[in-house]
Amino acid sequence: RARDEAQATLAELGSHIQDDQQKLDALREAVADAEPRLELLQEGDLARQDALRDAETKLADWQQRGDTHGREQAEAARAGDVERTRIEHLDRQVFDADRRREQLGNERAGLDLDTLADAFAELQLQHETQKESLDTLGEQVELRKQATGEAQDQQRARQAELAELRKQAQAARGRLSSLETLQAAALGQEQGAATHWLKAQGLDDAARVGERLQVEAGWENAVEGALGQLIEAVLVDAPEALVDALGELGDGRLALVASAEDSGDEAYAPTSLAAKVQGPRAIRRLLARLHGVDTLADARALQANLGDGESVITRAGERLGAGWVRVVRSGAAKQGALLREKEIQSLRGEIEGHVTRERELESLLTRLRDQLLAAEQQREDAQRALYLAHRGVSELAGQLQSQQGKLESARNRIERIDAELAQLATSLETAQEQSREARQRVEQAVSRMGDLETARQALDAERRQLAEARDGARLAARESRDAAHALALTLE
Repeated sequence: RARDEAQATLAELGSHIQDDQQKLDALREAVADAEPRLELLQEGDLARQDALRDAETKLADWQQRGDTHGREQAEAARAGDVERTRIEHLDRQVFDADRRREQLGNERAGLDLDTLADAFAELQLQHETQKESLDTLGEQVELRKQATGEAQDQQRARQAELAELRKQAQAARGRLSSLETLQAAALGQEQGAATHWLKAQGLDDAARVGERLQVEAGWENAVEGALGQLIEAVLVDAPEALVDALGELGDGRLALVASAEDSGDEAYAPTSLAAKVQGPRAIRRLLARLHGVDTLADARALQANLGDGESVITRAGERLGAGWVRVVRSGAAKQGALLREKEIQSLRGEIEGHVTRERELESLLTRLRDQLLAAEQQREDAQRALYLAHRGVSELAGQLQSQQGKLESARNRIERIDAELAQLATSLETAQEQSREARQRVEQAVSRMGDLETARQALDAERRQLAEARDGARLAARESRDAAHALALTLE
């Protein structure tokens, strides 16, 4: 069995060898036939490769020329763009310069130096006028101050006078009170029984003879000595009507005198005491037969010539008659009742004058206070006016300084505007010149770009031809190479 399998395998191998030999023979015949053709194909391939290299060389040369042309064209376009950009920039400069020049022209037209100068001059005049008014207002303030001071001095003087007057009036009232007390004692107004009787008759407030007599100065003691107790007599309308009522008077001393005074028709001797007294008629008649002399020596000289019932009395009160002399010296309360009454009347008049003067001073002080208030108000008004004037001068000075600053600023601004306008004119002229030159360069660039465009079209046509030739040579070379390669593979 193994042998059979080996024999079978050998037989199969022999068959395969025979087939391979046949194929080898066929291949050798094919190779012998293909080798001449391969040589021909290789020679043709070399020629086609040379033609392809020549086409590619020509195309590379064109590419160099095309690149050079493209750079020139791009440079021309860039130059044109640069000049156009420059023109736009110059046009913008010209536009901005024109607008700025217009603005400056309008601004300069608005800077009216004449108006500003007139306003400055007017403010200066107002300032000077206001300053001159300060002196007048200052004088008015001083006058108002002086008037206020005078009013204050007058007020203080009247206040001091009023205080002194009140002090004097107080002293006078004290003195009057003391004198009235003494006078009441001297005139018997403190006698108990007589006082009760007078009160019962409604005569407790009736005046006494000593209160109504008006005696010539220096004769008070003489009159008082002559009247004696009658100085205390009560003045009534009709003493005889009260005779019956006197029965009701118990212990005491009382004298009644008719209060009627002379009508002016009765005449008394110039040397009599009646001529030196004004008062009730009954008292004057009593004093009519009593002559008054200055000294005791005069009394003795007149004594020898006295008539019946007449007597003489000195200023001191010594009384002499036909064959008699009387001297009366009373106690302190009894002495000087008439002088005291005169002082009382004087004090009453003085106090009344004080009261009147006090009222006048109070009224005057009221007016002075009103005048002082008015003067102080006028002073304050004058000071306020002066303050307002000072403030007005300060404000005008500030306005004047501000206006001067505006005027100087306007002048400086006009100078700067004129300088800038001159500079703008120069800049405009330069920009316009540069713009014209740039436009010329743009025109040159456009013309250059036109020429380059024509050259580019020719280059493009040449490129298409060279590319077609290269593509044809490349295709032929590829076909030839492929055929030779295929044949070479077949031979292998």
